[in-house]
This record gives sequence, structure tokens and C-alpha cells, in this order.
Amino acid sequence: MWYLTKVLVLILILLGLVTEVVAQDKYDIKQVKFLVYDKGGYSWNDKQAFLGVRLDTTKADTLEDQEISSSTTTYSVGGEYQRYALKFDTSGNCYADINFIVYKNQDKLIYYEIALLKKDGDKYIAVPLGNRSYSISRTTPDRYSINAAVFRPLLFTDWLIYLGIMLASVGFIYFSIFRWLFTNLLFKHNWPVNRAEYFTTSLSLLLVLAVFGLLMALFLPQTVVVWTVLVVLTIFWAGHAITWALS
Repeated sequence: MWYLTKVLVLILILLGLVTEVVAQDKYDIKQVKFLVYDKGGYSWNDKQAFLGVRLDTTKADTLEDQEISSSTTTYSVGGEYQRYALKFDTSGNCYADINFIVYKNQDKLIYYEIALLKKDGDKYIAVPLGNRSYSISRTTPDRYSINAAVFRPLLFTDWLIYLGIMLASVGFIYFSIFRWLFTNLLFKHNWPVNRAEYFTTSLSLLLVLAVFGLLMALFLPQTVVVWTVLVVLTIFWAGHAITWALS
């Protein structure tokens, strides 16, 4: 009896090993590059973020197994996001190389849910993407582009660069336009000092506003803070222009 029990246990262990080997041989790894952009279409710039990938639980009924694995990669229904680090190429493009598990000998689809995991204090929050679910098979393209539902964050280095551009613009406007134009209006066209000063100051503010608007159109994420700065600059210039017109 004891001998029979040992034989049955050994048979069960062998069956488990055979099942695991068959399951491993059933799947393969498909690596896909995902280029990550923000809501405005600019390349994501936060190196602390991750792309999170897990099985799409809404399509779990299409799976043959509740847990799938190949090599060192494993996904399970209801599991946590598998994190994939963001990388940056020489052109500044943000991307992540994701290891998907696919069926090795058939083109049947496996559905995955993907989110951008953004650091928020001591934890990570899932930022929705334009398309949350992707169907992957062995014939899937090797490259996708995805957009987050938020604008990229302004990093400290970004603030320094844009502040430097604004200061350089102010210096250029002051020495090349304000002083030159003020002198010409005052001495060559005999404008009153106050009127010449208001006019040149108003024109200089308009040029500063134009520089900020150009930065916003080309580089700055159109967040509430950035729009607030633009509105304040516009109101300040408009008020000064009205004062000049009435002077």
C-alpha cells in the first residue's frame, strides 16, 4: 500500500511537470516597441514613469489558460501591472520594449491592458492611454505609438531652459528695440517722453507675449498653469496698451 501511494505521487508529479513543459512550449515571447507621447503629441519626458502591462480581464474568456508564461515572463488574469522602464533614444524619443506572451503555433490573439504608470509621491498611478487594450499575436507589428491622456510634466530642467529663453528674449528686445525705438521717437520724431515710453514698453511687452506664445505652441504643455501665465501676460499687455492709447 505504501509502495502504491509513492507510485501515485510520482505519477502526479510527472504529470505536473509534463503539463508545465507543454504549457511553456505552447507560448512564445513577442517583443514590441511602444513609442510614448503625451496628450499634445510630444514625446513623453518623465524618466521615472513606466509602461504597465497586464492581461485584459474583460477579455479573459478568450484565454486558454488563466496564467500564461514563457521564458522569464508571466502574466495572470487579475494580476498586477508588469512594469517596463521607459528609455530614450538619441533623438529624444521615449519608448519601452515590452515582452508580450503569444501563442507559438497559431495566430490567436491575446488581449493586454496597457497604462502609463506615473510616480505620484510614494506610489504610482495609472494614467489612461488613448487606447487601453491591445490585441497581440505572433504576427503583430513590432512597433506602436501610444498617447497618454495627460500632457507631459514640466521638469526642472525644462523650466530653466524656457526661463533662459525668456530672459534672453527680454534682453534682446530691450537693447535692440526698446532703447533704439525710444531714442528715435524721442529725438528724431519729437514725441513726448511719456508717450514714447508707453509706446515702446507696450510694443516690447507684445513681443515678450509673442515669444511665450511661440514657446507654448512649439514646446510647452498646454496645462492650466501655462495658460494662466499666457492670460496674465495678455491682460498686462492689454492694460498697458490701453493706457498708452489714452495717454
